[in-house]
Amino acid sequence: MDRHADTAYGRLRTCHIACESEPIAMRALTWICLFCASTTALADDAVVPASGVVPAPAGDAATGSPPHPTERACRASADRSRALRLRRALEAGFGVQYWGERYTAQGLADQPHGLLIMEGTKVGAPYSDTGREVFFTPEEIAMITHDGERPALGYLNVGEIEDHRDYWVEMSTRRDQAEAFVPPEWLGPRTAHGDHLSAYWTPAWRHVMLARVDRLMALGVDGLFLDDVLHYYTHATDKGLSWPEPGRPEGPQDAPGLALAMMELVLAIAERVRTWDCNALVIVNNGVFIGRDAGEPPGHDGSRPAFAAYLDAIDGLLVENALSSADHPDTRAALKEDFLDSGLPILTVDAVALTGGHDTAAQQQRVAEEARRSGFVPYVVEDTGFNRLWAPTTRP
Repeated sequence: MDRHADTAYGRLRTCHIACESEPIAMRALTWICLFCASTTALADDAVVPASGVVPAPAGDAATGSPPHPTERACRASADRSRALRLRRALEAGFGVQYWGERYTAQGLADQPHGLLIMEGTKVGAPYSDTGREVFFTPEEIAMITHDGERPALGYLNVGEIEDHRDYWVEMSTRRDQAEAFVPPEWLGPRTAHGDHLSAYWTPAWRHVMLARVDRLMALGVDGLFLDDVLHYYTHATDKGLSWPEPGRPEGPQDAPGLALAMMELVLAIAERVRTWDCNALVIVNNGVFIGRDAGEPPGHDGSRPAFAAYLDAIDGLLVENALSSADHPDTRAALKEDFLDSGLPILTVDAVALTGGHDTAAQQQRVAEEARRSGFVPYVVEDTGFNRLWAPTTRP
């Protein structure tokens, strides 16, 4: 989720009205395999506990190695179980916080939200005494989640390079110590707005992401929140991108290919997440049009296998400013037809400052009611600094 107003969803999406892309050749066998691999069958006799959670073995927090849940532990962990758990959590509302004065285990534990989206790190790499990230401990995550009763999702940016992460520190150290440094293939350009893009389609970036998945899941979070999925569209449309030497790595060039590559990365991340916990939740930020931008020709039954696999892998979609700068009839149609009609919840974050009016309380109520009428789960805030948790937006 963008933490700066000038990189909000509305800025990129405003001019993206034409949703129809030229079809591209479908790599049918590849996507059929991905679809089969990403779908878990739910046994007819599976029993889902009242909590909607089937316990899975814990991973090794010290080594970051996945626990590889057993078939028995995962039997009831297909979409139905995850959907039930998320639905129950969202009844108490959700909140988003990444930093701030009360960004502590106790401060987060004291909040009433049913679902938290949070940073796994307490201190970014440049700001710690060691020059490395300081993570919450598994014991602190247990406090935040109320011993597993309240899901908390760790933040993972899949489309941007962040210089406060350990992977950046490690790359910078190699660069400073090497006589002849070869930049990693994931090192991408910066946009005019300052976003540092990753070459997310490369094997090297996937390796960075999966290592990060292991590190976050080892903390005991209940899943991941994947940010900046929409940057597939930045790569496709920003003609001013200037790649560092040795230049752009081989990969997709147009919107359909870039959208497919992003969906493939999300599938790989979701699969890795669920080697830690078969009930783990995965929510993506934005990318409302990713299925349509992929230009995937429908099959004989009208389905789009690659997008169907993507929908199976994720548990929800979050949209920023859904009722303000990102509100457009095309957006509403895609949200309903591509996500809501497939049973996926739409979480929305709207700042009342962007919706007009002077009576904050009245505006919050109006925005929340409009979101619910649209079938969304709202979180109405006064600003999007994400340095505090605003009260959960629940039904009266």
